[in-house]
Amino acid sequence: MSLSSPEIRFKDDNGNDFPDWEENEFELVVEKSKSKYNPVKSKEEWPCIELESLTQETGRLIQTFSSSEQKSIKNKFVSGEVLFGKLRPYLKKYLHADFEGVCSSEIWVLRGKTVINGYLFQLIQTHKFNQAANVSSGSKMPRSDWSFLSSIPFFYPSSRREQKKIADFLTSVDQKIESVSQQIAKTQTFKKGLLQQMFV
Repeated sequence: MSLSSPEIRFKDDNGNDFPDWEENEFELVVEKSKSKYNPVKSKEEWPCIELESLTQETGRLIQTFSSSEQKSIKNKFVSGEVLFGKLRPYLKKYLHADFEGVCSSEIWVLRGKTVINGYLFQLIQTHKFNQAANVSSGSKMPRSDWSFLSSIPFFYPSSRREQKKIADFLTSVDQKIESVSQQIAKTQTFKKGLLQQMFV
């Protein structure tokens, strides 16, 4: 097996192998958005995502805030882009945005250059990315160091069709996890209700 190919591979719709994977530095694979939003100067109203808006290790959004109520410069994002919390990166806070808005300056807004955003969203959840993101530039308030992370090489499918197959498959797994999590939460609530009625 080629060194540029992982152990598990998808095949195309005709059952043929996709081309071998490529390797490039992260900054050649992914672009960090520089788009900003100033709530003091702008009259536009956007949903605002702060770090506390995101759950840990799930890619779920808890809440948004009003951009007009903010005082500091925010990063701007559009639907489809990937958000990653650079402050305390070990908390693993990330989101694949499905709407346009603004977010904390402690959150990177990323978009794929040689990979699709759906694949990028899965890439930032990998152990290798997590290791690189946790090489921080601070001690008391650790932050991911873009200059370091951007130089780290990553393997990725050269075929965007394979990227999409991987992203779609892992997204379906995420959806099953979410469904099971909701069922567990409902069952826990049901049990609490029973305990209140059975033990007085």
